[in-house]
Amino acid sequence: MAANLILTALASICLIIWLYLTFAHCGFWKRREFLAPSRANHDKPQHDPSKDNHGQAAIISLSPARNEAELIAQSFGSVIGQAYTGTFQSLLIDDSSTDDTAKYAHETILAHQRRDEVQIHAEIIQAPELASGWSGKLWALQTGLDHVTLKKASADYYWLSDADIHHEPDVLQRLVNHAQTNDLALVSLMVVLNCNSWWEKRIIPAFIYFFQLLYPFAAINNPRNKIGGAAGGCILIRRDALEAIGGFHAIKDKLIDDCELGKAVKSKGYNIWLGHGMESTSLRESSGLSPLWNMVTRTAFVQLNHSYIYLFFSIFGMALLYICPVFAFIFGSFYGELLLMALGGASWALMAITFWPTLKAYKRRWPESFLLPLTAIGFMAMTLHAAWLHFKGSHSGWHDRIYVK
Repeated sequence: MAANLILTALASICLIIWLYLTFAHCGFWKRREFLAPSRANHDKPQHDPSKDNHGQAAIISLSPARNEAELIAQSFGSVIGQAYTGTFQSLLIDDSSTDDTAKYAHETILAHQRRDEVQIHAEIIQAPELASGWSGKLWALQTGLDHVTLKKASADYYWLSDADIHHEPDVLQRLVNHAQTNDLALVSLMVVLNCNSWWEKRIIPAFIYFFQLLYPFAAINNPRNKIGGAAGGCILIRRDALEAIGGFHAIKDKLIDDCELGKAVKSKGYNIWLGHGMESTSLRESSGLSPLWNMVTRTAFVQLNHSYIYLFFSIFGMALLYICPVFAFIFGSFYGELLLMALGGASWALMAITFWPTLKAYKRRWPESFLLPLTAIGFMAMTLHAAWLHFKGSHSGWHDRIYVK
């Protein structure tokens, strides 16, 4: 009897939380944030003398790359191949690669010049040895920024594009249009991740869903809301905003660098925006569980500020939200407890309803939305594993680098 009352109370609390998440948590699950299509010429922003002679902002792209020889032709090729009407320069920063990343990037530039019969304003530089206290990606970006400053190159915005991302030709134009039209200092896109292998289909949609839950896009995009964030694969940032936060020095040791960048910019009073980038896709494939597991464990405990107290509440909260409804529904059905079954079933249904738009975007079937509790157990295990690795003294790693925190 006591166990039944406790389970009913937990199921009731769980339903209240799911009602809040579904109807009052900034619509985190609705996927309403997208870039507008490319505008016609007559609909472009009014000419500003500070811009180039096309009335468009001057852009410099910064693409950090480390050991990306297999992907660099597609990713960097999509950057230098942008159909942008303003002044545009591209800079690839080779972050101490031990493969032929720089060679293939150079060949990509030459191939585009021969194909389009135009001068490609692109350059490849080598980042110096990683400085103490920096993450590799941010060190490479700061190296690129220092190079641009030294050359006194003109830029109104910097476009940060990861070396494993492919963009459609109009992405940069749409990013700039959106930033100028809405007075945004930072615009970023959650790119489409690979979701082809069996493990990717199980983990990637849930990964996106949990990100949206932690960082509701509508909250990030609301100037009155303190939540800040960004998605690092594709970020357009205004030069004055980057200078205002002190460049990449301000977040130099942050492993979740994209969200920290968004928070830093928003904390200075600038407007930022995060949306779904269906026109930008990740080229990185994960055929097995190990790469995906490492992707999550690399930052899971960082997200909790390496706090075991936060870890406890995180695991308890996930168990309450994702496991309790299923257990209550099954227990209530088996023992004829209609109230318990209704409470658990309602929470489970709301869970599935909020998960469905993300699954649909990744071309999955709707029955899979009811399997989110199983995936949540996997993410709980990844989080616990991340905490265990930290407890043992193991440190986060990426692209053959270890970061001591």
